[in-house]
Amino acid sequence: MPPATILRQRLARELFATDSFQITGPVSDDADFFGRREQANDLLRQLQAGRIAAIFGLRKVGKTSMLNRVIDLANNAGSPKVAMIDCSLRGFNEMRATEALKVVARLARLASQQGYAHVSQTLRRSDGDIMSTFDAMWQAGSTKTPLLIVFDEVDYITPESPTSTHWKHDFNDFWREFRALIQESKRHDLTVSVLVSGVSSSSFRTAEIAGTENSVLHFVPEDYLSPFAEAAADAMINALGKRCGLTLSPEARGVIAQTSAYLPYWMRMSGSYIHRHVEVEARPVDIDAHLATQLCSEFAETEGAEISRVALQNLRRVDRPMFDLLVRVSKGDDVDARQARPLIRYGLVRQQAGSISVDSLMIQRGLELLESQSAHPGVDEAGEVTASRRALDLDEGEWAEELASISRRRNILERKAREFVRVVLKMTLPPGRDWVGVVNDSLSARRREECAGLAPDALMSKLYWIELSAVIGREWAQFERFFQDKKRLQNAFNLLNERPDAHAKDVDLADVALQRRELTWLEERIAQ
Repeated sequence: MPPATILRQRLARELFATDSFQITGPVSDDADFFGRREQANDLLRQLQAGRIAAIFGLRKVGKTSMLNRVIDLANNAGSPKVAMIDCSLRGFNEMRATEALKVVARLARLASQQGYAHVSQTLRRSDGDIMSTFDAMWQAGSTKTPLLIVFDEVDYITPESPTSTHWKHDFNDFWREFRALIQESKRHDLTVSVLVSGVSSSSFRTAEIAGTENSVLHFVPEDYLSPFAEAAADAMINALGKRCGLTLSPEARGVIAQTSAYLPYWMRMSGSYIHRHVEVEARPVDIDAHLATQLCSEFAETEGAEISRVALQNLRRVDRPMFDLLVRVSKGDDVDARQARPLIRYGLVRQQAGSISVDSLMIQRGLELLESQSAHPGVDEAGEVTASRRALDLDEGEWAEELASISRRRNILERKAREFVRVVLKMTLPPGRDWVGVVNDSLSARRREECAGLAPDALMSKLYWIELSAVIGREWAQFERFFQDKKRLQNAFNLLNERPDAHAKDVDLADVALQRRELTWLEERIAQ
């Protein structure tokens, strides 16, 4: 038997190295579906009774997980049959209203025959008019089982569609005809329920669309997938933490939840950051509020700010008035509680003792990042330099903003570079070569000793720019097709490793220009 210390370390690596907080897609396993089991069951009961329902919420708050849960429950129960429409598919959202309605009709008929159907199965089929298709369903006795029509990513077929501008005019036509079909189906004793999922409810609560009365006003309810209640957030963080060997105090769990606005995906990402920055071999280990606050602040400044920015940027695109109201709240302005109701239900603001405020650090940092981009259009939404800022004629007041923008871009790119290196090695190394061993072999003897015993995810999070460059250089055969120029790559990594904006020395225009140029070059190649 090895000494007790060695045995404990080995057990810790075996038991706690896996990041239980991290998820790569919608949650499907029952053990990971926290906080909303009863909500999903209740939603299914409503849909079985023919209810029109909605799930509005920010990106990555669990809408798809909830949809999948409801569909699985429906399949297990045998009712309702499900017609699934992913409105983000260009083949669907680029159609005019009349053709899109025909696709919905064909899909509904297919779902009634086989229990579940996806819109991709019907996009290239031709059929008669929509009424004749539904008429065949009304006359068939086998279709009396309730039918659920799901519109996921519905923002793509609203007047604010990011891809198809014709919905500014076709929105009313589509929903007027669809609403009439739902009502006619009920008169034919066919129970049809509808579930709408998307980011913004604005198109369904606006009185007029393009100067015409909104045909779908009050047809789709303003239901939101709200953040977790405090007890549900606490239970999820506690359970996931214990799987990783992290015993989080109640106060520490509260810090994670508040930092993440009680949104499940954000809480998971905050917990994942803590997991990656606490040594595995010392586990199980207690995490107090002080350490949780420190790590959550670091997370919000780097990875969390980008996660929040993406969600808020999407909200700004589909519902600009609501985003502008959020900015006002973040600046301390008094706003009417009725106006802010969608923000409260999104989880972006909290209402306490009659006052409305933004108390999530992730939301605050995301708003700051968006504001920085707006103030400095030289860095666009993808974080790349645009032609409008080629000249670096900055006055003194702009220096802090410019350096902060560079620092944030570099931190985000560093995280992406680590993940990029890990994925490329894992996917391209020949059998018998372990990517963790390859990374360790690229480190100096001192750094190998420092990183010994770290879990794979934790190991990658500890690597510096210069070490990532060493890994890529050592395994150039795996990376050449992405970067082509080995010397240019090494020069870029060496330059970014200097971090001139983080030092006390004077920073001149040349430093800023070089940092921006190399950041953009690497961003373009890692994004391939």
